[in-house]
Amino acid sequence: MGAALTKYFLDAQVKVSLLEEFTTRRQELMADKTFQEVHLKLLSVPIYIVENLVNLHQLPLNEHFTFMALPLNLKNATASPVRVVALIK
Repeated sequence: MGAALTKYFLDAQVKVSLLEEFTTRRQELMADKTFQEVHLKLLSVPIYIVENLVNLHQLPLNEHFTFMALPLNLKNATASPVRVVALIK
């Protein structure tokens, strides 16, 4: 995710970024300053980032749906695995 997409998210007042991407380059990405800056900028708004999802192609493109991410109840944590549910009318 680069600067242009980040600006679009901010301008469009996006609330959540859903990413289907899974990468084996996670350590390399975490060391990348641009990657870190984008994540920190989105999280500061806040725009929540939910990664490593599957079947996003099944969500409607031009319709509203309800998205829920149900995290584990972890103490002193800044992230958690979640169970994701989409309610489509």
